[in-house]
Amino acid sequence: MEFEREQQNGITLLKPKGRIDTVSSRTFEEALAALIDKEHCKKLIISLEHIEYISSAGLRVFLITGKKLKGPGGGLVLCCMAERILDVFRMSGFDKIIKITTTVEDAKKVFA
Repeated sequence: MEFEREQQNGITLLKPKGRIDTVSSRTFEEALAALIDKEHCKKLIISLEHIEYISSAGLRVFLITGKKLKGPGGGLVLCCMAERILDVFRMSGFDKIIKITTTVEDAKKVFA
């Protein structure tokens, strides 16, 4: 899985592309774990504007990542979802577990 990465003011912004499904979720989870464990990322925004599909395996990746980042001064925020992707989060109840915003700017405000 490909993704762009930006770092600003202690916040990491990731922009994955494509699908987060059974095949790609393992690679994505490993990349996120390395970012958290090896690079000590504490504040993570993931923009899903370039994601065209997400499966339950993909949802699991966000749940695990959110748990790892939970705590003082840290967290996970998802943003920029297409309506069909947001519907998956709503139907699964993940919108109640993980912070979701409409824009990257709104996501950054969560950490302000």
